[in-house]
Order: sequence, then C-alpha cells, then structure tokens
Amino acid sequence: MNRMGFVLSVALAAALIALGPMPANAALPSLPGVSSGGPTTQYMPKDSSIVLGVNVEKLAEGGVFDTLEGMGGEEMFGDLEEMGIDLTEGVSEVMVGLVFNAENPEAEPGVYFALYGELPSAEEVLKFYEESTGETPESRTVEGKTVYNFDGERDVCILPGVILLVPTEEGSGDIAKMLGGTETSVLTNPKIAALMKDVNTKASIWGVASLPEALRATMADDSEEAQFDPSALETVCGAFDYGETAVDLNVAIGFTDAETAQQFVDWLNMQIKPLGEQMAEMMPELAALINALKIEAAGTKATLTMTMDREEFDEAIEGLMSMMFAAMMGGMGGEEADW
Repeated sequence: MNRMGFVLSVALAAALIALGPMPANAALPSLPGVSSGGPTTQYMPKDSSIVLGVNVEKLAEGGVFDTLEGMGGEEMFGDLEEMGIDLTEGVSEVMVGLVFNAENPEAEPGVYFALYGELPSAEEVLKFYEESTGETPESRTVEGKTVYNFDGERDVCILPGVILLVPTEEGSGDIAKMLGGTETSVLTNPKIAALMKDVNTKASIWGVASLPEALRATMADDSEEAQFDPSALETVCGAFDYGETAVDLNVAIGFTDAETAQQFVDWLNMQIKPLGEQMAEMMPELAALINALKIEAAGTKATLTMTMDREEFDEAIEGLMSMMFAAMMGGMGGEEADW
C-alpha cells in the first residue's frame, strides 16, 4: 500500500466509527489524554500541520476494520500484516501526522505513523517478516535508534510498546523527525500544542490542523466556485466520541475573519439542513441525525456540534448506510431506489 493508501485507511477508519455502530455490550476504554505528551504524540514531527489520534480499541470493537477490509480487500492492511501486526489485536492507539512541503504544498505530504499498545518486539517483527516474505530488511542507525526499511517503501523503528512507521516510496518522509526528542516533537509546535489543549484527546477520534498559508492559497486557487474563501481557513480542532449512552461531536473551524466564518456556516446550513425536512417522512432516523447537527458562527470560528442518544444515532447511521448502499447499487446498474 502506498503512502496515500495509508492515509486513506486511517481517514476511513475515522469516518467509519460513525458508520459502524458498536455492540451494546462493548467495553469502551478511554486512553489517557496525550495533549501534554503521551506515548505517541511526542513522536509526531514538530512541523506537522495535521495531527490525528485514533482510539483503535474502540474502532476494533465496533468491527470497523472488518468493514474496511470488506471495502478495500484483504490487502488493505497488508504492510502491517507483513510485519505480524494486527490492528485489531494489541494496538491501542494510532497517531498520524502530516507534514506539507513548504515550497510545494501541492506535493504529497510526508506522513508519519505511531502505533502504541502491546506490540511485537523487533525480533518478533523481523522473524515474521523474513518468514512471510523471504527477505531481510535493510537497517541503519538514526538518532541512536535502529531503523529498518521494508521493501524500500517504509522506514520502521520498533521501540518498547511503540512502533514508528514512515512511508518512503516517494522519499518525502524522514523518520529522523520522529526520533529527535523534544526539540523535534509537535509538542513544541505552539500552534498545534495550543489546539490540542482545546480538544478532547480521550475521544474515539480527535484531530487538529493548522494549515500553512501556502497550502491555503493553493486551496483557493483550486476552488473558483467556492461559496467562501478557502484561503481564510486557518485551523481545525475537533473530536468524535462514541459513548455508552450518547455520541458527541464537537468541531471548531477557525478563519481569518468573521465574515468568512459566517459565509461557511451559511453554506453548510444551506447544503445540509434542508435534507432534514426532505427525509422527515421517508427516513425519520436520518432526519433526526441531520436535525441534531448544529452549525453556528461565533466571531472568526464556525462550530459543528451534535449530541445524540446512542441508540437513535445507531438507527440513523443504519438508515444512512442503507441509503448509500442503495445508491451505489443503483449506480452499478441495480434496481433504482424508491426514495
């Protein structure tokens, strides 16, 4: 799987936590907050523009990874499986950091992964990899740590309870950024660290973003018909938590000015809110989901919030999944949906 395949897998996992209701009796552990320097955040590079934290235990209990494999095939997590790592067993948390090219923001970003939990040792990973592929990975020393390169596609550093992985197929990632200690950690990035203080890092999924000006300018160039100015979008921080009795979504999007924040909110409300009325009779559960979503502007920030009873949320998501499946089958030449 290439670098963007990894990114899409994690992004899909983040989205599918809201598309795969967990069993009613599932245990829902909360990891310690990591905004002050937990087991994986400290390895994210200082120049990360986006940081995403995923509570893998919650995702696995909800069957999300089974769904992902069903969508992407058995090779969806092939790179990890080659090393004897099963995301559904032992992995507690995954962190992802994205570093954009300052000179060419349109280029693929560097992607940095950190896995935390009860993970196999370096000896176990190497033995499994050699037995499954018949190859021995090259190794080198980086910042005093042994780094292995698998298939020329990914650098891997195996530490006690933590595995660091950087896709290198196109050479934009540098694992040294993850191994330099405090000086190279995102925890010393004032913008990202400040955003992490405002987000629930114990949630099922949380993320923060501080977008570089060059990237925002590129977004504006590619969005001539946008209803708001994308270059004014500066920051995003948010979390989604799937609790035992309720689900909570809390997202704050920061803009350079209040006018653009209001334009963004007006655009979202125009696109989303009317669907609640349209679905009220045909799909009341989905209408309840849409109606529970609140989109508001306060100064230079736009906020998206939602709190719902978990059972109602599950019913709404099941309805949404049915609708998406019917639309997909219709697009593949199946029977047309009657809604």
